[in-house]
Amino acid sequence: MEKSMAELHGMLKTAEESIKKSSSHVMMVQKDSKKRKRKGKAKTSDEISSSKPKPVGKPKASPTASDTCHHCHKTGHWRRNCKLYLEELKKKKGSKTSSSGTEKD
Repeated sequence: MEKSMAELHGMLKTAEESIKKSSSHVMMVQKDSKKRKRKGKAKTSDEISSSKPKPVGKPKASPTASDTCHHCHKTGHWRRNCKLYLEELKKKKGSKTSSSGTEKD
């Protein structure tokens, strides 16, 4: 195909105009001409919805007897399991929700 730059530019302009006019026109690019096959059998919709998500990362570790809490500084538990810390969080959440109401003047 031996076309000059001006002819190619004109052809591109007319193609773009025809694409803009017809909204049903779709342009696609395919990388491979081969269809990819999945290994194993296909899952049904029931199997997909009932499958549990896999845990991400490593599981949480549990505290040892020598570990100290960063909140109450006692040994044997961490702050996320500290009774005092959890009670304070509940109190803070309770006070935030009750005081967050709007008042009219």
